[in-house]
Amino acid sequence: MKARGTWGEDAAAPPMLIALPLAVLAASVPWDITALVSGSVQCRSVAYWTIVTGVVGAIVAAAPDFIDWHRLPRGTRARAIGLAHLVLNFTVAGLFGLSLLARSIAPGGYQAADFGRMGWGWVGVMLAIVGPWLGSDFIETSVDSKTG
Repeated sequence: MKARGTWGEDAAAPPMLIALPLAVLAASVPWDITALVSGSVQCRSVAYWTIVTGVVGAIVAAAPDFIDWHRLPRGTRARAIGLAHLVLNFTVAGLFGLSLLARSIAPGGYQAADFGRMGWGWVGVMLAIVGPWLGSDFIETSVDSKTG
């Protein structure tokens, strides 16, 4: 089954666009843990900037998903799954954004952030595990909805 999505045949671009944000957001956790254990300011800085990169990348990656979702017929399974996928991914990006804000306003700046300020992003990583699964189901059901 072939469907023409925002990015052409088989909607291959959205999975490619989401790989970088997922990777760098997940990578922030080991940097955080290393920073907490070692006290390294450099590790805190790397964690902070990987989150910035991931949040910006997630927003960019959401655009084609939103366009494809908006084109789906109302009342279909594909549209319901797509909505859950979008809400979950925005929630993950929001949790990381909250983590960035919490780190930035920490006494001493992001270099002095503690576990409580990092925890928002860690919850985001756990939720991010579900997002790609829903995304793959969204792509499969949206292809079925468009092709009959």
